[in-house]
Amino acid sequence: MKTFLDNENTEPVLRIIKGIQKFSLLFSIPFSVLMIGIEKVMETEFPCPCEPVLNQLLVVFMFITPALLAFIITMFLVRPCKHCSCCSCRKCCVKTFLPCLIPPVTWVIMLLLDGQYVACGLTFKQGNYVSDKDDPLVKWCKSSSSDETEEKQLRQHIVGLSQVRGRLFTSPTNKGVILFS
Repeated sequence: MKTFLDNENTEPVLRIIKGIQKFSLLFSIPFSVLMIGIEKVMETEFPCPCEPVLNQLLVVFMFITPALLAFIITMFLVRPCKHCSCCSCRKCCVKTFLPCLIPPVTWVIMLLLDGQYVACGLTFKQGNYVSDKDDPLVKWCKSSSSDETEEKQLRQHIVGLSQVRGRLFTSPTNKGVILFS
């Protein structure tokens, strides 16, 4: 019984996949750049539901699902476990596995650096998702029952903390990529 991979027309595809497997780091970085583009597109259309439970569910989904999907795709294409059998040392396994973590970690860092996703997830008041009068790019959940200035300051504080965490997370990640590449 022949499969798709037995077809003679798939030879170029198999060569590309084998090349990707050999150069897993070279694959992970462009994939991460692609994810940055996807996040930028999502950023313009991100609608925070402004419902406490839905906010948290949406943000958890936004952090975990794309990161997990990126990890699975990278694992499938790079197949680091296949390369670990070449030696018995742990350094080889870590070196082949590390590139699989680059796209998901990049995704999480991007969301932290953006800050609006964390701010949405930590909004515990019902309201409407509106643009700020002073800066139309800044959006927040405005509730009718509380002080607008206080809500804006809380949002800015949460976004700031998220961005600091993203920057702190970026530094060790960059060092890890440099050390193991």
